Order: sequence, then structure tokens, then C-alpha cells
Amino acid sequence: MTSQRPDPIAVLREQEAHRLPWLLPLRHARMAESPLAFFRGAAA
Repeated sequence: MTSQRPDPIAVLREQEAHRLPWLLPLRHARMAESPLAFFRGAAA
């Protein structure tokens, strides 16, 4: 059985292409604080 969910890393990379590069480290730091913050930051 294969997963129908998209790869979360691919989603993040796609989103980062449209964000300000100097803010990405702040986003990553916030997402690294907790699983909830990761999923909230990764929402597409």
C-alpha cells in the first residue's frame, strides 16, 4: 500500500521558493521547537 500524502520536505522546499530567504532560518528554528510548530509551519 502506497501513501497518498505528499512528501513534507518537498512541500517545504516548494513553499520556501516563494519566501524571503533571510527569514527561512527563523522559520526553521520555530518549526524545530515542537512537532506542533513543525506541522503548523509546514501547512500548505
